[in-house]
Amino acid sequence: MYSGFVEVDEPTDSNLFYWFFRDEKLSENSPLVLWINGGPGSSSQFGNLIENGPFKLVRDDQGTVNVHSLTGQAWNAVSNIVFLDQPVGVGYSYGHLNITEVDQVKQHTITFIQGFLQKHPEMRGRDFFITGESYGGKYEPAMASAIIDHNAQASDDEQIPLKGVLIGNWFVDPVTQRLSIRHLSLALGSIQFDSIPELDTMEQRCQEANGRKDVNAPDICGDVSGFISHMDGGMDMYDSRWLASNSSYQDDMVEEYLNLPNVVNSLHVDVSTKDTKFALGNQTVGENYNIKDGMLIYIDEHQKILDNNITLLIFVGQFDRKDGPYGVQEWMKKLHWDGMSDFHASSRNLYYYVSDDNGEVRLGGNFKRHRNLNVLMVYAAGHMVPSTQLAASRSMLADIIYEGGLQCHHEEEGKCSLDEYTCELMNQCSGNGN
Repeated sequence: MYSGFVEVDEPTDSNLFYWFFRDEKLSENSPLVLWINGGPGSSSQFGNLIENGPFKLVRDDQGTVNVHSLTGQAWNAVSNIVFLDQPVGVGYSYGHLNITEVDQVKQHTITFIQGFLQKHPEMRGRDFFITGESYGGKYEPAMASAIIDHNAQASDDEQIPLKGVLIGNWFVDPVTQRLSIRHLSLALGSIQFDSIPELDTMEQRCQEANGRKDVNAPDICGDVSGFISHMDGGMDMYDSRWLASNSSYQDDMVEEYLNLPNVVNSLHVDVSTKDTKFALGNQTVGENYNIKDGMLIYIDEHQKILDNNITLLIFVGQFDRKDGPYGVQEWMKKLHWDGMSDFHASSRNLYYYVSDDNGEVRLGGNFKRHRNLNVLMVYAAGHMVPSTQLAASRSMLADIIYEGGLQCHHEEEGKCSLDEYTCELMNQCSGNGN
């Protein structure tokens, strides 16, 4: 593994931190995967140390944070992976540049990749994949768009071979997704039907604030989730199965560990100009983005990925109330990609994967795939899918990288497609399951 900084803006001494893990087999042709957490303003080291990286932080009975190895289980079992703290100021990244909009992320994406490849020339020319979650639903399509534009005018040896974009529980269409929170909450009993009038009022305020371009619209729309969290006593909006306090202890572990003097020195971040070297979230970045970017819709950027024949995987944890299955399917209706009608008419399939426990084939979710668009609903998962479904998430990554799309992974013929049983229930079906 390697870690360090890439300078993205010299006048302001602005540098992006990365932690890079080689694939376990040190293959000469395994692809390069970039992981981005969201926020906006959240460090990707949460993904690294809590979700899909090769180390896992665990606090023992004495309160000490220990590091456990996940050899053979993490995402670097199938690829090289870089966890990037961005934009400037997030995580270990530092500098004096004021970050306010995604256009800056686009510029720094190309600068970072070029700088990274200078430091690690063995990665040059390898298939490249962008992955992440949450506000990554804005970051990642913007990054992909920047790479597409860069490649259109770059020489052959300066091309960035972007092959796929994988985004989990992502924030794309703010109003649509915030007005979808009620559905899972009502189904789970987090709120009762008698709360619907209050929800109606708050949702109307959200729509009106967005319509008049109120700078406070992100907070006004955020009141919808705040109201539900208050009514249910503090269940986690990102994973409805747990109390919110269950996830806060993970944040504390990451911040404590990454500020230990020996860790700071080992990761080469002692050169940072920050007084406190690491923070899991940057409030200033978050507030700046809310003003300019918080209510913008990023559907066109997703369509640009599809139109350029780059593989897109949308994966969603079923228990995420905030950016979960209902809201995702609602905003996807607005995609005007020329393959959407065929995508909706295609088979719904069950997703199986091989477990890390005993090698058995287990049910992990359901999916649809048509051409370069893949959508996977992951069972028993919340907003941070790899944190509770690591093996299933590693399997989907390998599918996209090495198979070009999601696969079933069940040996029994006909086990995956749900068409035959659906046709029996409908009594009359064409060969396409219509």
